[in-house]
Amino acid sequence: MAINTYYVDEDIDSDSGSGTSGDPYGRSQYAFDNLTKGSDGTLIYIQGSRTWSSAPDHSTLGNGTGGAGVWFIQWPGETAWIWDANGQAYHLFERKDYYHIDGGEFRNSTDFLIELGDKSTIMNATVHNCTSTGIYLGWNDSEHIVAGCYIYDCDKGIDGSGSGQHGGVIVDNYLTNGSIRDFSTAIYEGKGVGYIGRNIVSIDGASNGITQSDGRCRIDHNTIYGSGSGTGKGIWTGYSGTRHHQVTNNLVSGFGGTGGIGITNSGTSEVNYSAYNAVSDCATKYDYINNSPRYQGSDDEELSVEVFEKSGSDTFANRFAYFAPKDVGNLWRGSSSGNLDKGAVQHADPAGGGGDLRTKRLQLIGAG
Repeated sequence: MAINTYYVDEDIDSDSGSGTSGDPYGRSQYAFDNLTKGSDGTLIYIQGSRTWSSAPDHSTLGNGTGGAGVWFIQWPGETAWIWDANGQAYHLFERKDYYHIDGGEFRNSTDFLIELGDKSTIMNATVHNCTSTGIYLGWNDSEHIVAGCYIYDCDKGIDGSGSGQHGGVIVDNYLTNGSIRDFSTAIYEGKGVGYIGRNIVSIDGASNGITQSDGRCRIDHNTIYGSGSGTGKGIWTGYSGTRHHQVTNNLVSGFGGTGGIGITNSGTSEVNYSAYNAVSDCATKYDYINNSPRYQGSDDEELSVEVFEKSGSDTFANRFAYFAPKDVGNLWRGSSSGNLDKGAVQHADPAGGGGDLRTKRLQLIGAG
């Protein structure tokens, strides 16, 4: 296979190098302008910090393709890869297709900080300090994957209002209000992304957790916490039409302030399926304003107790311990053999620190 591999050390800070690990390119822009893409893919390993004095230009590098994507990867074992947008309206990665970002820290923009093109991926990245959107799923583009990212201090963490209608995946992310600004909505999806699942959202004030306004979406196994006195909405679906949502197995708590709601549908279409969720410590737990779901199972729980272990602090590194669900109600066992756990932690990848309670629970009920 013809996969071309290159290396960039931003700390060299010069238009130099041949792109090998022993002689890396000294700037990413120099790499984009000079490397040759492989017919079966291109790997670009990056270390070091770059504050962009002008917008990155990917025009020479161009799009990837289905059989030859372009990967931007944190250089393993080396200095952290950091791109700073310099307080400007720079769109990193410029909505190019088949771009795949693995790792890196991206920060400090006045517009979309990262804009993904068609069939593009970002995973294991830290995205913060953006007056607009941290990760924007580009207009009319589709089949994005946003996974394992840590996002904070943005108006919107992930915004799919421009994505196409062919589905995508937003999974395993941790989004929290930071010290600079609060989310208006942590995850906003307006174009029918396929799956929003296993995310942990920790917010306060009037911030909303997950907002989905176009239907055709499964919202499943998320943990949404409003810090006890949140006045926003944990999960808010609002499409008016014939497209439907599935809202299942989510754990929502802490929207106990005036107007706070756990799970709500404010559209005029039916929520196709809403069941097996658990809501606690909210001013209003469930509020289906204009209609009832087509199917709302009796397994939707209303709890009035603390639902999280809250061991240690609420941080990215400690998120699975802090938001591990207590063994209350049906959070561990469920009342249906097909819906045994609720929230993100028990369903998370054990390799990433989650899943231990899921194993323990299965042992307790004799299923593992």
